[in-house]
Amino acid sequence: MTCTPLLILNGQPIAYQNCIKYLGLIFDSQLSWIPHLNQLKKDCKQRLNLLKSLSNYEWGADKNTLKLLYKTLILSKIDYGSIIYGAANKNILKTIDAIHHAGLRFAIGAFRTSPTISILCEAGEPTLELRREKIVSNYAIACISNNNHINSTLFTTQALNTQPHHPRIIPLNIRAQKILSSLNKPLPIPTYKYPSVTPFWLTKSPSTHLDLSVYIKTETNPKFYTNKLNEIINDKFLNHELIYTEGSVKNHKTGCAFIHKDYNEMYRLAEDTSNYTAEAVAIIKALKYIKQSENKQYVILSDSTSVLKSIKNCLSPNPLIKQFSDLNKDVHNNGKTVDYIWTPSHIGIAGNEAADKLAKEATEKPNIDEKVLTTYDLKKSIHKNLRQKWEIQWKVFDPLTNKLRSIRATTFFDGGYHKLTRRKDQVDITRLRIGHTRVTHGHLMRKEPPKMCEQCQAPIIKIT
Repeated sequence: MTCTPLLILNGQPIAYQNCIKYLGLIFDSQLSWIPHLNQLKKDCKQRLNLLKSLSNYEWGADKNTLKLLYKTLILSKIDYGSIIYGAANKNILKTIDAIHHAGLRFAIGAFRTSPTISILCEAGEPTLELRREKIVSNYAIACISNNNHINSTLFTTQALNTQPHHPRIIPLNIRAQKILSSLNKPLPIPTYKYPSVTPFWLTKSPSTHLDLSVYIKTETNPKFYTNKLNEIINDKFLNHELIYTEGSVKNHKTGCAFIHKDYNEMYRLAEDTSNYTAEAVAIIKALKYIKQSENKQYVILSDSTSVLKSIKNCLSPNPLIKQFSDLNKDVHNNGKTVDYIWTPSHIGIAGNEAADKLAKEATEKPNIDEKVLTTYDLKKSIHKNLRQKWEIQWKVFDPLTNKLRSIRATTFFDGGYHKLTRRKDQVDITRLRIGHTRVTHGHLMRKEPPKMCEQCQAPIIKIT
């Protein structure tokens, strides 16, 4: 027997409610989330009707448009608050799985009896459980990487080890810890942080030259690139010192290096570090070298277009770009000039090839020199691990019992028929690939025995 409190305001008792709606989430007294999930399912069903009306077999919208519509109208609503209501019992959370499956089934035009796992694979969308794991992981990383975040203290070692909780209601940080541990990323995770001291309005914008990037590499002769680069250097930077930087990822190991004449430095970076980060670290190391050198004019040549474009953005939240901005400002204040030129990789430019070789050698070093793991790298790695988790779930299915599994060995995009534009063609191919069509499985919907083949008198239950 539960006792409800009696609260009186201005002489009138305040009615006790078992549920209350706050910011779109329905909290119940037991934190079971059943009322919220029931209401969520009801709201999403109404939106599914719109999707269903646009998925007509003859004149309906194409699958990509319907998928976009599903993500915008329905999946976004399911995602909202999933960090919180994800603490509900797994069996209760399964009540909204049917919405996810139905929405994707309408989008790709699969037959109603199609296996759920086949619908998800053909649509290229993981289960809601994996999606919730990704959202929780990303939120945990956002908290860890920002000391000013309101929930940053939830993910400290002390909070994870000492916080008591109800066995049925698992707190967010404990759920995040379990998810990340299953992905080989146990909390607390040290992420790279850089407290920038330079306001963005005092940041010195670097001089970048992306002239060579306007040419399509696959259609351009390597000698043309080499000649063009020599022209740029002879015309504008004849008296400058040239430094080549490079980052490399090899066998899940990352390294970076820079080379200036006979001098070079190479570093092995932490696992899961992206090539983007490696390229950025190489430029930062080169700037530190320039800061202590005697020469006044330098050119840094990099084959990373993304990094050279990023360093122009003084408002970038990436800690490496912030560190670059401070270093570039210091170098400029010391009376030195540094220009940045993009060069294509693997076309025979001697300095670039030498730096690339050093970066690859750095990946083979036994010890890690720099533990520069940014939030972006960590999120990318977690997304990759969750994708592999989905891949394992798909490969468990027997190709002999699942038609789509027999022709599609992976959950990754396999091209081909996706170029079809007519809705009718897309639906036909989708149903043939999954193996569930009106001919083979329509009898289940009509509650009739399967149709018999006129020639062999065998039931038509499978498309081979």
